[in-house]
Amino acid sequence: MALKGKKPELVKPRKPHIMITGEAGVGKSTFALNWPNPYYFDTELGITREQYIKKLQASGGAYLGLDEGAQDFDDVIEQIRELATTKHQYKTAIIDSFSKLYNLEMQEAEEGGVSSDFGKSAREADKPTKRLLSWLTRLDMAVLLIAHTKDKWRKEGKELVWIGSTWDGFKKMDYELDLWIEVFLKGSKRWARVRKTRVESFEMGYEFELTYDNFKKLYGASVIDEPPVPIVLASPEQIADIARLIDVMKIPPEAVAKALAKAQAMEIKDLSKDKADEIIKSLNDKLKGVSK
Repeated sequence: MALKGKKPELVKPRKPHIMITGEAGVGKSTFALNWPNPYYFDTELGITREQYIKKLQASGGAYLGLDEGAQDFDDVIEQIRELATTKHQYKTAIIDSFSKLYNLEMQEAEEGGVSSDFGKSAREADKPTKRLLSWLTRLDMAVLLIAHTKDKWRKEGKELVWIGSTWDGFKKMDYELDLWIEVFLKGSKRWARVRKTRVESFEMGYEFELTYDNFKKLYGASVIDEPPVPIVLASPEQIADIARLIDVMKIPPEAVAKALAKAQAMEIKDLSKDKADEIIKSLNDKLKGVSK
């Protein structure tokens, strides 16, 4: 097989995708509300008080609570899909908290007969989480996932030893995001500590006063301020053409899943127009080769 590596090129950095943890009451939600034009998924009904709603109104945001499906994974995913594929005024997607959404999915699985033993119910919650993360990866907006803090333990011999704090939710969340910050209070001010990073300006362990202006300066104002660009999805004709070619060529499901993953999609209907064109061309070329 020929080598497929290509010359590395600088690419435009994406909008910040952040996980925010911290004890209750340290101001995680308040920090999130300072971001511009937020689309706020309130899974815990935590910002229903007047001062929060006024802040959301002032920032040009939208609110999704229980009535709008904030506690339903499918509804949340569909809303993120709409944000990724339509033109709108929103610049920041906030899920507060992701832990609540994840744990509700686990609870539903357990009530449906799935055991919590050996992480079985957690694996059920992982499935929609992966679909959500797939869309968040493609979303050209700042993304803030607020999560609960929980203790982290390690077994040493016969004893469990506390080794620090972690987040409550999908175990591999830190692999999916650019930055994980832990919020804490220092006197009367809100501070953050960098717990995981892929961003050069946020070094591991770095502590800074957590204001939106400070964060924006560190990350890069030009990146955050850039208006979102929606994804143009594959047309019904493209979707039908791909489905037909898959059927004619009898392509196995695992090969289809691999091709979709490469195109950052989990279903054919989620393909962008450009990626759909590439797949159709590739399948047609293979079909011509087989029929010769």
